[in-house]
Amino acid sequence: MAKARHTTFLSPVAAVSVSLLIVGVTGCASVYDQSIANIVVTDSYPLPSLVSESSGLYCLNNQALTINDSGNAATVFTIDSKARIVAQNTMEKPNVDWEAITASDDTVFVGDVGNNRGNRSSLSIEVINRDTMEFVRSLSIDYEGYKAGQNVPYAHDYDAEAMTRHDGKLLLFSKSWASRVSHVYEVNTDVAHQALKAVAHIEGLPGVITGADWDRIRQHYVIVGYASDPFGNFDTFLAEITPEFTVSKLWPLPDHNQVEGVCVANDGSYWVTQEAVGDSPATLLRIISPTPF
Repeated sequence: MAKARHTTFLSPVAAVSVSLLIVGVTGCASVYDQSIANIVVTDSYPLPSLVSESSGLYCLNNQALTINDSGNAATVFTIDSKARIVAQNTMEKPNVDWEAITASDDTVFVGDVGNNRGNRSSLSIEVINRDTMEFVRSLSIDYEGYKAGQNVPYAHDYDAEAMTRHDGKLLLFSKSWASRVSHVYEVNTDVAHQALKAVAHIEGLPGVITGADWDRIRQHYVIVGYASDPFGNFDTFLAEITPEFTVSKLWPLPDHNQVEGVCVANDGSYWVTQEAVGDSPATLLRIISPTPF
């Protein structure tokens, strides 16, 4: 539930922790390599109100699947390249905090994994039949070392909002508020309940990861995220990550706020969703990377 308005409910300790985190992150402008060609936003379309809290994105053909986060129905929407809703499928189950979506050839995976406050006792990956869009089952997940309710809200590492598939593996990326080092977890889709242990780490990012996809065209990961503060200010970024989980290229997105989802379209462009926050509307962006195919 990565909504800026929630930060107004932070405890004093959490607010101080987040403020210190953001000072440490945003005060380090040198993380951006000025020699790298600028990334280009070519198109921007307003998202319909039904998906104003878009929290995840998965591209398919010239469309994309998207979901809303907490407080919304358990619905998977299909949108076209101009952000128009062309289909929607609602599951008969709760959406506690849907934050990520990806798919294989026959299955859609939705991550009910939002945990900003660090107090959730139940996290899951929802498994959906891609052909019928019917709910199949839930994969119950936990983190090694996690204790629900014993974490400082917005200042811990047991949160996640990004998920993708690569090489047959379902990967979850942590939203590491505390360490600023994203932990990469592999989810075994054949195991009904599992405690996740990090298989890799991503260092050198200027904020938390909120969306991820595998770019099969360029053979790397693409992620989006931001640094934020308790006052609703955002410093957003997009990064390309090697298969070994090191940052290869990093760009600021200075004209955008709460980016939540990213996916790679068939033409190699990056689609990014921005959630509605404050005066900034919910938006679908099309971004062109200078990285050649």
